[in-house]
Amino acid sequence: MQPELDPLGIAADRQIGLIGGEEMGGGGGHEGSTTYKGFTIHHPKRWHVVTGKSLCAIMWFWVLYRAKQDGPVVLGWRHPWEGHGDHTHEH
Repeated sequence: MQPELDPLGIAADRQIGLIGGEEMGGGGGHEGSTTYKGFTIHHPKRWHVVTGKSLCAIMWFWVLYRAKQDGPVVLGWRHPWEGHGDHTHEH
């Protein structure tokens, strides 16, 4: 006889274990975490948040800098070989 499954395919006896307070992965208590319908979401540590926001800011500065430099070429407003001044054959 197969165990009864919920819509997500989790056996009922496994759900009872999760809802009953068993921890999967040995995380300890629920300090610094949120549990919703038996699924525990742990909050990130401060250094994760700060590092993530810093890298996100660096990424957007780079994207905007490159858009400023290459935007007209990407949008087709000018050719990449234009705008470098007057090049003569006398070097």
